[in-house]
Amino acid sequence: MKKIFLMLFFITYTLQAYSLTLNMTRYVYTEGDKRITSTVKNPLDIKYGGQMWVEPYAFKTEGRKKYTSETLFVVTPSVSVFNAQEEKDFDIMMLEDQLPKDRESIFHLNLQMIPEINDSDAGKNKIVLAPRIVVKLFYRPKALADNRQGQESKITLRCENDVLVISNPTPFFFSINKIVSGLSLDEKEISPLERLVVPQDETIVLNGCKQADKYTIGFINDYGAEEPYTYDVQ
Repeated sequence: MKKIFLMLFFITYTLQAYSLTLNMTRYVYTEGDKRITSTVKNPLDIKYGGQMWVEPYAFKTEGRKKYTSETLFVVTPSVSVFNAQEEKDFDIMMLEDQLPKDRESIFHLNLQMIPEINDSDAGKNKIVLAPRIVVKLFYRPKALADNRQGQESKITLRCENDVLVISNPTPFFFSINKIVSGLSLDEKEISPLERLVVPQDETIVLNGCKQADKYTIGFINDYGAEEPYTYDVQ
């Protein structure tokens, strides 16, 4: 009996247009929502499978795991098949609301792509690439929902022991797309140590800094657009 031997390589993307695509680069689930919808499209002329689920955000340090939790969300349908050029909706629903109400929480929303295996490949050793898209899913308490706009202006930057520290007194997460030294995002970009600024805490974003410097940071808003803010370093 002939068998197909497959090696699956799971490749993670922040978001790239590779096979299946999502309609958003991030999603916000507001307290009280019955569901939010993620629209997935197959822009190719071949059939693709897709599996979607929510899991805790993968923080690198133990101290920051308080900002996420074991998943309280379910996605339906969890698995679907996309014909060529087909578009489908996935509903994200909260099973139980046990999250803090004084700040946001964050999760990963995963879309695992499942390529079709043709019958003609039977009996062949074959490497199958199974890319995965991973985007941010924010849980936002209802009391904070109308106060998100412009909150980035409340953060402060300081130079301490030759590292640049962002202090965020707000209850919101901020995602850094770009950081430059100067007054315009047209300047040469500096690669940050960390792109996610957590709420009500401090985040080290750069090695090397000077007091009285100015930095412009391009933050990603709820709709995936970049908004620049300029700060003096304390």
